[in-house]
Amino acid sequence: MRFGVLGPLEVWTADGAPVHVPESKVRALLAALLVPAGRPLPVEALIRE
Repeated sequence: MRFGVLGPLEVWTADGAPVHVPESKVRALLAALLVPAGRPLPVEALIRE
């Protein structure tokens, strides 16, 4: 899979087909998990109201 995080979140399969991520909360969570690039992310960074 490939992810684009500069600008709107974009996701593609390994063969280049776009993947639709429908909910804004899911897109925000995915982006938050991708940004640290393999480093642990504290739970507090994910829990925001």
